[in-house]
Amino acid sequence: MTADQTAARHTPGIGLSGTSDADLYVRGADTLLASWEQYARGAAGATLLRLAGVAAAVESDTALRSALEQRGYALDEATRAMGVLLDEIRLPRPEVELGPGDWSEHVRVAGLPGEFLSGADLSAFLVLVARLRGENASTALAFDFAGDCGIYNVVTLESARRSAFSGPPA
Repeated sequence: MTADQTAARHTPGIGLSGTSDADLYVRGADTLLASWEQYARGAAGATLLRLAGVAAAVESDTALRSALEQRGYALDEATRAMGVLLDEIRLPRPEVELGPGDWSEHVRVAGLPGEFLSGADLSAFLVLVARLRGENASTALAFDFAGDCGIYNVVTLESARRSAFSGPPA
């Protein structure tokens, strides 16, 4: 590890790659919005609007959440963003049996309606399906944008949760 990498690792808000938390946030948001644009193209009546002054609250921003709740808004779901350079991972890769990356199987495993995004350019998404004991048990979508890859719609069937490939019990 170089002296610059060591300094970056010990500087708050700077990762080993030298990329700041703010830079990772902006890149992640750009990738997320680009994926939403793809979704909107395939969903009847959906559109993505980029409007000045529109706020989205995150669970840790209590002041903004409180202000929105006073106006009648409610927290619907919470998402955590994470980023890492894959070449920096030092753990061995897990052994996961992968099934065919088929859109209809993603829709089935995720419990979505059969017409989900039927008008979308599905080639914009990479479908991943993990198998457990020979059965498709988990699925996710990958979306590449501007050198980043967003992972979305991660679903594991109830019967496969807390199994070898989904991690240790909480």
